[in-house]
Amino acid sequence: MRMQRVPYPAEFRSQLGTRRLRQMPAKAAVSNAQSFVGTWPRSSRLNTGAVVNEPRRRSAFRSRSAFRTPSDTAHVVNEENAPNATNVTKSVIEFDTLAEAVPQIVWITGADGLNIYFNQQWQEYTGLTVEQGRGHGWNIPFHPDDRQRAWEAWKHAWQTDGVYSLECRLRSKDGAYRWWLIRGKALHDAQGKISNWYGTWTDVEDIKRTEEALKRAYDEIRTLFEKTQALNQFKTQMFANVSHELRTPLTLILAPIESLLSMRLPEEAMKRLRLAQRNARGLLKQINDLLDVARLEAGKITLTYRDTDLSRLVKHIASSFENLAKEKEIQFTVIAPPSMPVQIDTEKFERILVNLLSNAFKFTPAGGVIRCQLQRNAASLAVIEIADSGPGISEAFRDSIFERFFQIPGNARFGGTGLGLSIVKDFVEVQRGRVTVGRSPEGGALFTIELPASAPEGTPVLARAEVELAAPLHLDETLRLQRAQTDAATRPRAPAESGFARKSGKSLVLVVEDNPDMREYICETLGADVEIETAENGREGLEKAQRRIPDLIISDVMMPEMDGDAMFRRIRASRDLENVPFILVTAKADEALRLELLREGAIDYLIKPFVAEELRLKARNYLAVKASEAKYRELMELAQVDVGVVIKASQAVSGEIEFARLIQTLLTIAIEHAGAGRGLLILFRGGAPRIEAEANTRDGRVEVTLRQASVTPVELPGSVLRHVMETRESVILDDATASTLFSQDAYVQRRRPRSVLCLPLVKQANLVGALYMENDAPAGAFTSGHIAVLDLVASQAAISLENALLFADVQRENSERKAAEEELREREARIRRLVESNIIGLFFWNVAGMVTDANDEFLRIAGYSRHDLQSGEVGWAHMTPPEYQSDDAHALEILWQGGMCQPYEKEYIRKDGRRVPVLVNAAFLEGSQENGVAFVLDLTERKEAEAELAAQRAAAKQSDEQLQTLRAGLAHAMRVTTLGELSASIAHEVGQPLGAIVASGEACLRWLNHRPPRREEVKACVELMIAEGRRASDVVQRARSLTKGDAPQKTRLELNDVIHEVVTLVQREVRDHRISLRLRLEADLPPLLGDRVLLQQVLINLVVNGIQAMAEPGDGPRELLIESRRDPDAYVVAAVQDSGAGIDPAHATRLFDPFFTTKSSGMGMGLSICRSIIEAHDGRVWAANNRGRGATFQIRLPSMGDAARG
Repeated sequence: MRMQRVPYPAEFRSQLGTRRLRQMPAKAAVSNAQSFVGTWPRSSRLNTGAVVNEPRRRSAFRSRSAFRTPSDTAHVVNEENAPNATNVTKSVIEFDTLAEAVPQIVWITGADGLNIYFNQQWQEYTGLTVEQGRGHGWNIPFHPDDRQRAWEAWKHAWQTDGVYSLECRLRSKDGAYRWWLIRGKALHDAQGKISNWYGTWTDVEDIKRTEEALKRAYDEIRTLFEKTQALNQFKTQMFANVSHELRTPLTLILAPIESLLSMRLPEEAMKRLRLAQRNARGLLKQINDLLDVARLEAGKITLTYRDTDLSRLVKHIASSFENLAKEKEIQFTVIAPPSMPVQIDTEKFERILVNLLSNAFKFTPAGGVIRCQLQRNAASLAVIEIADSGPGISEAFRDSIFERFFQIPGNARFGGTGLGLSIVKDFVEVQRGRVTVGRSPEGGALFTIELPASAPEGTPVLARAEVELAAPLHLDETLRLQRAQTDAATRPRAPAESGFARKSGKSLVLVVEDNPDMREYICETLGADVEIETAENGREGLEKAQRRIPDLIISDVMMPEMDGDAMFRRIRASRDLENVPFILVTAKADEALRLELLREGAIDYLIKPFVAEELRLKARNYLAVKASEAKYRELMELAQVDVGVVIKASQAVSGEIEFARLIQTLLTIAIEHAGAGRGLLILFRGGAPRIEAEANTRDGRVEVTLRQASVTPVELPGSVLRHVMETRESVILDDATASTLFSQDAYVQRRRPRSVLCLPLVKQANLVGALYMENDAPAGAFTSGHIAVLDLVASQAAISLENALLFADVQRENSERKAAEEELREREARIRRLVESNIIGLFFWNVAGMVTDANDEFLRIAGYSRHDLQSGEVGWAHMTPPEYQSDDAHALEILWQGGMCQPYEKEYIRKDGRRVPVLVNAAFLEGSQENGVAFVLDLTERKEAEAELAAQRAAAKQSDEQLQTLRAGLAHAMRVTTLGELSASIAHEVGQPLGAIVASGEACLRWLNHRPPRREEVKACVELMIAEGRRASDVVQRARSLTKGDAPQKTRLELNDVIHEVVTLVQREVRDHRISLRLRLEADLPPLLGDRVLLQQVLINLVVNGIQAMAEPGDGPRELLIESRRDPDAYVVAAVQDSGAGIDPAHATRLFDPFFTTKSSGMGMGLSICRSIIEAHDGRVWAANNRGRGATFQIRLPSMGDAARG
């Protein structure tokens, strides 16, 4: 009896071949009391199925009987095979138990592919019974698109190795499709034939989804990587483009500055020029660093190895730092052997050593130690050590120190962009070297460089030139910046007094800025009217603000040790400092940070570069508010006025810098605090008072109107205003209608105001304007409290109004400057377009031999790209061949003497090595002795043309005698040919009348022999003979005239008459050739002026040509049509049409050329003479093929009416 199988799922850890434990799911079922059959997932080290606790035997099932039930098997067991049958039955049970335990669908088919077995998983997944899956039922759940593919895969396995595998989609019992892996293998019998197929279906839907997710993730990563690469390329190109675009204006900034520094200017001017030069050179160094980074990332860095004495080179570079060492009292030691020959790129080594020494001097304090040591190690590497006694580099930053743009926290005060050490590392590694950093015995940083002493095998090495070593290219800039930073850091400044006292009653301003030059610039901008305390970072600024409370703080944002925003928040959190006005001045254009700081109480946030006047005015306004607060605090307390209200009003007025808004704010505050009904603001411009604005109270609201008007009795009491102007004192009339000094004023008499108040607006004893207010309320409307507030507002208003006017002037100047700059940019753009579109090469250059900018034509001439130019690889000096360098030197001498030179010819060596001849003209830029512009004209085509012309002249001279001989022979041949053609033509033309004379003579003889003679007929024959003789004479005469070039003898003719005469003359040819001749003549044709004989000759020639064209026998009719007509232009036209072979298109354009013929016996002059005759009659002759057979020749002649008009 078969036992019931109960699935037993579990998870356990399995030890793999690597001795690692792995958690794995398992499934088992009980088959009998002695064993379990189980499975776990397939892996690289575990089989799909296994039997636990009992050795297994694989039975080779060769027939379907192997899968019968135990009861069926009992019927075929006999005594002889009873043991085997028992074993078979046991194997069947074990196989069936194992198949039910696995999580896959197990199947068996016969050799023909018909299913004979499915395990229970089939029914659980597909919802189909095992019986439904028998035979071809296995393909029921297959996706329709996969069935054919599955069948073809099985056929392929059947025909090959008997292994069946594919992935396809199977439908579950809920109708959803999932991906399954179908695996099968054939079982062969003793003869090698397939008896059965065994296999499994494994659900791989989750694996497929994972693979798709992984593929999507891979695609996203690849896309992100490609975008990152593109971004890096864009960044590199942007660095190159921006840096290149900045080099030109920087050059044009430095050139005038250096020119001015060479003059004897006042010390203050020289100081400011040196400041501008120092910062411009610093910016130029940063731009050069960016260009190096761009070239490195683009792979454009090239190496030029030279034989070099490294010991001499190191000593030379180090000697340039000796003066700086003395200035900072640093013990600077250089240790190097007498000589060390190496092969290196000297220019890049100079950059490496200059950068490292520059860093050492930057971070080593005064009185410190710096050591530069050169030696060769056991691996034949040149080793350079740079050690100092500075703060050193902690281990946390030693891996990051060589990254681009990285700066150690707290070191920002030393300046720089974080590119120097990155460039050092790149320049060392590109020469197959290594650079490391550690701690030096001196206590600071130790940089160690190892470089191969020899160039790579096969690399060209330039021989060492025995010349004096020049200063490294970047050393001058580095030392300038070092000295500038040292000077700025040590520049003495009078310290502010400790405590809370003020010197001479001046306001105290705390300036916090890490850049020494910017700190000094802000202090100079504030002027001598204030007392100034300075700090280099936020921490120092906070400490100084706490020790001595300033009236105003002006601070940078990005600073070492503590940023400006952090300092601001610490100050706002301090009870003693929370009300100190705070202005942030920074290069960090962060709009979110700006709004955040303004919300937290900062009074302003200025972006560098800022307008100095704007900073000065805002500082003065805020300081004036602070001073006014102290001045009027006591007065407000005595007048029992809310001090907060006064401060708020004063701050509102001082906080406005825009003129129109300031006026509106001032009048609104004045009217509201005074309770006035009407007010006027009067300002003094050009010595005369003018009304700037008027305010009126309507329905409890103050309405301000900006208007400019003259002061008249209609607007206000003139006597009151004059008194205020003269005395600089306020006028208060509690009751203007009472008898006072001003009661007789015309305005008072007419308007009758009750209370009047007029306040002067005075700044430093200068009358700026006046504030006039009046009220129709009961007398005494303006109380002492109102007047106190208004005095404060008026005092602050005088300052703010003057500042606003100054700011308006600055804005106007800025607008004009911006307009001028815009116009300049447009002019530069037009010039740039002109330069770029010019057919002449143009480039900007410097005396160092470099090309700083150029148009496309010059780049084409020189063979360089725009990227090469931006990378600094184009130099006019190294493009010049040695034999032309003296010409360039001479041109430079002339330029230094007069600023311009004459054009001269030379050659340039292109990037590809070829030479190009050019014409060069150059000039210095105005005000510069180092930078200029040059114009280059490519002479290649001219030189090639000259060479070709010379060769042609030589060839022409060589063949001149042959040409003369040929000309003589040709002239002789032309004369003979023309004579023969002319003779043939004359013979033809004269033959006609001579034939008629002979025929008439014979007829005359016959008539004379007649008995009796017939005199009338004889007379007619003789007359005809005379006429034909004259005609022959005319033909000969016309031929002579034509030969000599005489004009035709034109008379009045009828074209149809000429055609009839020609028909009579050609009757014999027409008859002899059996041609059908037809005439189609238009009646009433206008007469024409022409030479009858010559026109007859033309028509006869055309008729004879037509007859000859039909001389060859053919199938078609042989017809000749002569036609006359008048065209729309009143010209007369004669046409001769034949039915011959027509005109060969290849010959159509040459028919009327002299000596051209298609006849075997012709000379080619007939049609040429015809054209000459017709053109002499102002006509035209042409030919064309007919639509069918043959061709038509036509002549077109002007009629007498048309000729007369002509």
